[in-house]
Amino acid sequence: MTVSSFDMTFTARDGATYDGRMSTPAGDGTAPAILIIPAIFGTDAEMEGLIEYFAHDGFLTAAPDYFHRSVPGPTADFQAALDRMKSFDMAQGLMDMDDCMAQLRSHPRCNGKLAVLGFCFGGSFAFLAGTRYGADAVGAYHGTR
Repeated sequence: MTVSSFDMTFTARDGATYDGRMSTPAGDGTAPAILIIPAIFGTDAEMEGLIEYFAHDGFLTAAPDYFHRSVPGPTADFQAALDRMKSFDMAQGLMDMDDCMAQLRSHPRCNGKLAVLGFCFGGSFAFLAGTRYGADAVGAYHGTR
């Protein structure tokens, strides 16, 4: 059996839907989940590679398009990435993260355990996931803000 990777849809509490990427580990049993909050460049090829990497290690892993409310999709343009970060609504972003966490925890392949990993921009979200939102584990890689 192999890892399965596919596009998915997240749903926010206000009814907004947005894209994400998920990888499930081999087999059909349950596993702990990892929610990845990307850097300002979004869920790009590097983040998609990490999603699959963690699935190969036995984790149900997903990353949302965290900038779906402003300028969706990944970007390699540094200035465009900075601009959308500056206009990002932190309070709304935290609610969206909380909704993503709940959606992953309720996934049939999740055993109820959830970690949040944040990269750069996402680092502060990972920290807050552990201190305010009940994540079982967190990792902040060169967090900012």
